Order: sequence, then C-alpha cells, then structure tokens
Amino acid sequence: MKAKIFRIAILFIFSSSLLAENAIVLKQEGAPLRITEYSTQYGVYERRKVIAHSVKYINTTEKKIVAVKFGFVSFTVFNEFLNKFVGITVENIDLNQETKSMWTDNHPRAFLFENYGTGLAYIDAVRYEDGTIWKVNDADILPQIQEIESSFTADLLKEK
Repeated sequence: MKAKIFRIAILFIFSSSLLAENAIVLKQEGAPLRITEYSTQYGVYERRKVIAHSVKYINTTEKKIVAVKFGFVSFTVFNEFLNKFVGITVENIDLNQETKSMWTDNHPRAFLFENYGTGLAYIDAVRYEDGTIWKVNDADILPQIQEIESSFTADLLKEK
C-alpha cells in the first residue's frame, strides 16, 4: 500500500510539470521486451529535484520474464550528458503482458533537465524464469546515443 501511495504522489507532483522536450526509446532488434511508451519529466519531490522516467513495456518472447533492468540516459538542455540511471523491476511478465513502471533519479544537477532535457530509454537486461539472462549489446545502442552527443562513449553506459 505504501508503494502505491508513493506512486500516486509522484504522479500528482509531476502532472503539473512540463514534459522534457524529447523522450526517445532506443531501437533494439531482438530484445525480449518492447518499450511501448516512454515519458520523462523534471519535478520536485520532497524538496529534491528529480527526473522521473516512466515506461510501458510488453513481453515479446515465449518465456516468462521475472526481472527487468531498464537503462535511462539523460542529457541537459544543451544536449550534454547528464546521467545514466537504471530502473529495476522484479515481477512476473507473461507473453504479451503489458506493464508500466516509474523511477525517479535525484541527480544533483537534475535542474539542467527542466523543460528542454532529453531522455533516452532502453532494455538493459532481462532475467527469465528459467534463470537465463539476456543483456544489451552496447554496440547496438551506442550510435543512437551518439546522435545526441557525439563524444558519448561506451564507458558511460557502465554502472559505477
């Protein structure tokens, strides 16, 4: 119940915020999930400036998925790299099941995202019920990210 109240509060806070100018889903051929909708917003939650990332996604495989790690890359109002953030969900997702999740990134320079920032979303990793794990091939998404900032490197995609 506490998590549901938190999500409602977040949705209420961000409903009055402006959407970022760009919310882009990176293309990933062969990924086990498809992101069907992505939005990102700047806002203030409990006196912290945050970037919210919300995704709808659907399982496109025959296997049951039990956990997903999403990658989010944020760029400032000047299309300069701001942050790489991950959102993880542990849940059962059957074939053709559509689900929605949201995470907030309280990066200290989140204010540089307000109104004109760019957010990118992609599938980073998936764990199937049988224990196998699918992981993103950074080479598939890197050129798309470099369209925003040409100096972006694969090292920036690694978790610190």
